[in-house]
Amino acid sequence: MPSHHPISALPSSSRVACVGSNDPFLQSRILPDWKQDYTQLSCGSFKGGVARASLDGVQVFREWINQSVDQRAAADSDIFMVGVTLHQGASSWQHREMRADSLFILRPGEEARFRATSDNDILAATIDASLLETLSQGLYGTGTSELMGGASILRRDHEAFDRYKSLLLSALGSAVRHPERVDGEYARLQLSEEIAIAALQAMGSLSAGSTHAAQDHRVHRALVDRARAFILDHPSGNPTVAQLCEHLRMSPRGLHDAFVQVLGVNPSTYIRQVRLHQARREIARGVLGVSDAALRWGFWHLGMFSRYYKRQFGELPSDTRRNPPGLALRAWPSASPTD
Repeated sequence: MPSHHPISALPSSSRVACVGSNDPFLQSRILPDWKQDYTQLSCGSFKGGVARASLDGVQVFREWINQSVDQRAAADSDIFMVGVTLHQGASSWQHREMRADSLFILRPGEEARFRATSDNDILAATIDASLLETLSQGLYGTGTSELMGGASILRRDHEAFDRYKSLLLSALGSAVRHPERVDGEYARLQLSEEIAIAALQAMGSLSAGSTHAAQDHRVHRALVDRARAFILDHPSGNPTVAQLCEHLRMSPRGLHDAFVQVLGVNPSTYIRQVRLHQARREIARGVLGVSDAALRWGFWHLGMFSRYYKRQFGELPSDTRRNPPGLALRAWPSASPTD
């Protein structure tokens, strides 16, 4: 069993790393150069991890999580991200439903919104925007924006999709098993260009899906984001669904439909989940004791707080206090990492 360490104790500047996690907050902090916020939506013990390899102008990473998690993320403003789904369950990316074996894109400066069902597994490369633009002009005589046609998810073409996925898997797996192979500058430059070209070829051979459903999802996501901000602004007040409806000026039925479409949970469950996550963060960091953290986030009945907490995270708050979650270096997964 690998020993867990605080995130600050793990190498963050090395070119290659494979790190396991047992907490959604710590999971969101593994990738360098990303600002992320994760809310665990399903109940049970958390198990996840990230494998990454930093090349010249390209970073390849694989992230796996055993629970359903609502992810909000922003990367550096000068990169594209081109990713593929390895899991089989349905998910949503940038306000649009995403099926298994999809190619998904994040543009420079864009905030990522991703929600997957339990046992999600994604593989992606972040690519320097100027490198991708130069290669796009050389290969297709057009810029990356025109090549993608404004899409965030592209329908799968078997040959191009499989070529890109295979290249990312082999490059990342080789780097994690043999990190010395990316020590040489020439090797890194060559692999970076191969990955960028494969990403462009995949994007150039695929077609954008319909945008009809995206607008509704975008509106509902905005409502969920406003609701989350309201919950965080009233920690001890324990906002009710009625208060959210009043704040957002919408009916209970409309609020329920928005939450179910975006997150797959009802508003009252989400209110409790956000409060539980904030309490867990403060308990794990030693900022507050269990009772104080529970009271700060509106849980007046400590017995109920413990029951809700164990159902959500698979352990009692006293367990978190005694043995705070951490990260652990691990080997490249030979099978599905969430098994």
